[in-house]
Amino acid sequence: MNNGYVSDGKRFDLDGTLANTLPVCIQAYQATVLNFCGRTPEESEIYARFGPSEEGVLEQFIPGQLAKTLPYYFDRYEQFHAQCTQTFPGVEQMFAMLLAKMRQSRM
Repeated sequence: MNNGYVSDGKRFDLDGTLANTLPVCIQAYQATVLNFCGRTPEESEIYARFGPSEEGVLEQFIPGQLAKTLPYYFDRYEQFHAQCTQTFPGVEQMFAMLLAKMRQSRM
């Protein structure tokens, strides 16, 4: 049921779907833990805490400081995201095909 709303747009999740942003996440967690705890966690230590949201991961590393750590993490994430310049193989072709189909359906 669309409740009278029609959308011709498509939505895609960037993180882990269109591009490999995992290295960006790892760097942002490392920078955050370093800033608040004075140490840099190993990648394996960060991976072991994955499952919960960013908030959950940060709480595991730095309990009770979420009001400070979460904005810091997202600032670092945004900063490091500029390094993520390539999509997964096939994504560009998929978008080209989708765009062609959308143009064709409008004619």
